[in-house]
Amino acid sequence: MDLILVVDDDPQIRELLREILEDEGFEVDTAADGHQAFEKATRRRPSLLVLDLTLPLVSGPELAARLREQDGAPIPILVISGDGRAPVKARELGAYAYLHKPFQIHDLLDSVTHGLRAS
Repeated sequence: MDLILVVDDDPQIRELLREILEDEGFEVDTAADGHQAFEKATRRRPSLLVLDLTLPLVSGPELAARLREQDGAPIPILVISGDGRAPVKARELGAYAYLHKPFQIHDLLDSVTHGLRAS
Protein backbone atom coordinates (compact mmCIF):
# COMPACT_ATOMS: atom_id res chain seq x y z
CA MET A 1 0.00 0.00 0.00
CA ASP A 2 1.17 3.51 -0.80
CA LEU A 3 2.29 5.59 2.18
CA ILE A 4 1.50 9.29 2.26
CA LEU A 5 3.61 11.38 4.64
CA VAL A 6 1.83 14.56 5.77
CA VAL A 7 4.19 17.24 7.08
CA ASP A 8 2.67 20.30 8.74
CA ASP A 9 3.48 22.09 11.99
CA ASP A 10 -0.19 22.87 12.68
CA PRO A 11 -1.59 19.85 14.57
CA GLN A 12 -5.18 20.57 13.51
CA ILE A 13 -4.31 20.66 9.81
CA ARG A 14 -2.07 17.61 10.15
CA GLU A 15 -4.83 15.57 11.79
CA LEU A 16 -7.50 16.82 9.39
CA LEU A 17 -5.35 15.72 6.44
CA ARG A 18 -4.75 12.36 8.10
CA GLU A 19 -8.47 11.79 8.66
CA ILE A 20 -9.46 12.82 5.13
CA LEU A 21 -6.83 10.62 3.50
CA GLU A 22 -7.39 7.62 5.78
CA ASP A 23 -11.15 7.85 5.14
CA GLU A 24 -10.29 7.42 1.45
CA GLY A 25 -8.29 4.27 2.21
CA PHE A 26 -4.77 5.70 2.12
CA GLU A 27 -2.06 4.75 4.59
CA VAL A 28 -0.92 7.97 6.26
CA ASP A 29 1.90 8.96 8.57
CA THR A 30 2.48 12.47 9.89
CA ALA A 31 5.34 14.68 11.01
CA ALA A 32 5.26 18.02 12.83
CA ASP A 33 8.57 19.35 11.50
CA GLY A 34 11.11 18.81 8.76
CA HIS A 35 13.55 16.91 10.96
CA GLN A 36 10.93 14.39 12.06
CA ALA A 37 9.73 14.05 8.46
CA PHE A 38 13.26 13.35 7.22
CA GLU A 39 13.72 10.61 9.84
CA LYS A 40 10.40 8.98 8.96
CA ALA A 41 11.04 9.21 5.20
CA THR A 42 14.44 7.57 5.55
CA ARG A 43 13.00 4.70 7.62
CA ARG A 44 10.18 4.10 5.12
CA ARG A 45 10.11 5.93 1.84
CA PRO A 46 6.70 7.50 1.27
CA SER A 47 4.98 7.28 -2.09
CA LEU A 48 3.87 10.89 -1.71
CA LEU A 49 4.75 13.85 0.48
CA VAL A 50 2.08 16.41 1.44
CA LEU A 51 4.23 19.30 2.55
CA ASP A 52 3.80 22.66 4.22
CA LEU A 53 6.65 25.03 3.29
CA THR A 54 7.07 26.79 6.62
CA LEU A 55 8.22 24.24 9.18
CA PRO A 56 10.31 24.36 12.33
CA LEU A 57 13.85 22.91 12.42
CA VAL A 58 14.06 22.05 8.71
CA SER A 59 11.99 24.02 6.17
CA GLY A 60 9.88 22.35 3.51
CA PRO A 61 12.25 23.28 0.67
CA GLU A 62 15.25 22.11 2.69
CA LEU A 63 13.50 18.82 3.49
CA ALA A 64 12.76 18.26 -0.20
CA ALA A 65 16.40 18.94 -1.09
CA ARG A 66 17.69 16.55 1.60
CA LEU A 67 15.38 13.78 0.46
CA ARG A 68 16.49 14.26 -3.16
CA GLU A 69 20.16 14.09 -2.12
CA GLN A 70 19.66 10.90 -0.15
CA ASP A 71 17.49 9.04 -2.61
CA GLY A 72 18.02 9.65 -6.30
CA ALA A 73 14.40 8.86 -7.17
CA PRO A 74 12.25 11.88 -6.37
CA ILE A 75 9.26 11.58 -4.07
CA PRO A 76 6.21 13.33 -5.54
CA ILE A 77 5.46 16.42 -3.47
CA LEU A 78 2.13 18.17 -3.04
CA VAL A 79 2.67 21.56 -1.38
CA ILE A 80 -0.10 22.88 0.86
CA SER A 81 0.59 26.37 2.15
CA GLY A 82 -0.91 29.73 2.93
CA ASP A 83 2.28 31.52 1.86
CA GLY A 84 1.58 34.00 -0.94
CA ARG A 85 4.78 32.97 -2.75
CA ALA A 86 4.06 29.27 -2.35
CA PRO A 87 3.29 28.60 -6.04
CA VAL A 88 6.75 29.88 -7.01
CA LYS A 89 8.44 28.08 -4.12
CA ALA A 90 6.59 24.86 -4.94
CA ARG A 91 7.85 24.96 -8.55
CA GLU A 92 11.39 25.70 -7.34
CA LEU A 93 11.45 22.63 -5.08
CA GLY A 94 10.02 20.42 -7.82
CA ALA A 95 6.53 19.85 -6.44
CA TYR A 96 4.04 18.44 -8.94
CA ALA A 97 1.16 20.46 -7.46
CA TYR A 98 0.24 23.20 -5.03
CA LEU A 99 -2.89 23.88 -2.97
CA HIS A 100 -3.52 27.11 -1.09
CA LYS A 101 -4.80 26.92 2.49
CA PRO A 102 -7.71 26.72 2.97
CA PHE A 103 -8.29 24.11 0.29
CA GLN A 104 -11.26 22.11 -0.95
CA ILE A 105 -11.27 18.42 0.02
CA HIS A 106 -12.01 17.30 -3.55
CA ASP A 107 -8.98 19.31 -4.77
CA LEU A 108 -6.80 17.59 -2.16
CA LEU A 109 -8.02 14.14 -3.16
CA ASP A 110 -7.64 14.87 -6.88
CA SER A 111 -4.09 16.13 -6.34
CA VAL A 112 -3.11 13.16 -4.18
CA THR A 113 -4.55 10.66 -6.68
CA HIS A 114 -2.70 12.42 -9.52
CA GLY A 115 0.58 12.35 -7.60
CA LEU A 116 0.30 8.67 -6.75
CA ARG A 117 -0.46 7.76 -10.36
CA ALA A 118 2.57 9.69 -11.54
CA SER A 119 4.96 8.04 -9.06
